[in-house]
Amino acid sequence: MSGKIFLWLLATVLLTTAPPAEAQQTEVYRVGVILHGGPYYDAINGLRNGLKELRLTEGKHYVLEIRDAKGI
Repeated sequence: MSGKIFLWLLATVLLTTAPPAEAQQTEVYRVGVILHGGPYYDAINGLRNGLKELRLTEGKHYVLEIRDAKGI
């Protein structure tokens, strides 16, 4: 009988001292792009389409930080 009580107490202690499970966090990657302007903006659409083909969603899996070399 004392063996059952010991196992019950041991299980209780182990279950109550286990660290709480953490929620899984997904990383959002920040991709920086510097453009010279003009026709180079079409390359951004190609980048977005390629990432879509890889089943990556903008805003959920990655964020594009687009800057023009002119500061726009």
